Parts: sequence; C-alpha cells; structure tokens
Amino acid sequence: MRKIKEIVEDIIKESERISRLSTTDIINEFKPHLPTMIGIENGEGFFVSLHIKKLISDFVNSKLSDDTVLGKSYTHDELFSIIQRELGNILRELDLNKSYANNNELVISRFNEAIFGHVKKPIELEYIFGCNLFLEKHAAFSIGLVTFQTRKEWLQNKKT
Repeated sequence: MRKIKEIVEDIIKESERISRLSTTDIINEFKPHLPTMIGIENGEGFFVSLHIKKLISDFVNSKLSDDTVLGKSYTHDELFSIIQRELGNILRELDLNKSYANNNELVISRFNEAIFGHVKKPIELEYIFGCNLFLEKHAAFSIGLVTFQTRKEWLQNKKT
C-alpha cells in the first residue's frame, strides 16, 4: 500500500494541474460527464477529477489499514465523504510557492483534524431485553457475543 505522504503529494499535484485548466479544458477533460465540484467555505467551488477521487480512496484505505480504531468508527464511504468535503478548504490554504513537504504536512494535519474531529472514542454498548427462553432455571451461557442470564444474575453483574 502506498504511503500517505505520497498519496497526499499526488492529490496536491493533481489539484494544481486542475486549477491551471480553463473551464473549457475542464469540461473537455471530464466528458461525457460534468465535472464533480466540491464547495469551499467562501462559496466558491473546486473541481475534482476521477484521479483525485481515486487518490482520496487510496488515502482512506491507507488510514483505515493503519488505524483499526478508525475502522470501528467509519466505513470507507463515510471517511471518503469527510475527506472530500474538507479537500477544497484545505487546498485553498496551500501556498503553492512552498515545497511539497510543507504542503503535505498541512494537508495531512488538516485531514487528521477533519477525521478525528468527528470521531468519538468507541463506547461499549449493551443491549438488553427481557425474554423467556426456558421454563426451568439454567446457568448463564453465551453464544458468540450474546450472553443469556437470569435477571437476578444480570442485576448482580451491574452492581459491580
């Protein structure tokens, strides 16, 4: 899997390339479809090529493989949506006169802020419902992640 820094550098390079194209060139490049445009906070928009979308997907795959906790909080599509939404605002802040290394650091840190600004630490949830499985009393037992126990046992466990 490619390194995140390489992916981000390619996103910056492709974004620079697109930003230099005229509207006619953009329309011709994206034929037969209209180009995707993402909004920027100032009301402007930013064109996103299929190549940038693939790079964002690579970035998301890399983040999800590097951080298992992140995978418990997001699906690929959810994380992709967050990154794509933030991309326009992040790219607007870049100083293209700076080196790719400086811009990479800015983009990666802003992506991380966007991702982890949405993430909350996983909460262990417990789903409880009453049911009558047996007429006779049985000891507690588990099937996979599901535990069956009497109400009295469950109340005792909740006290501790």
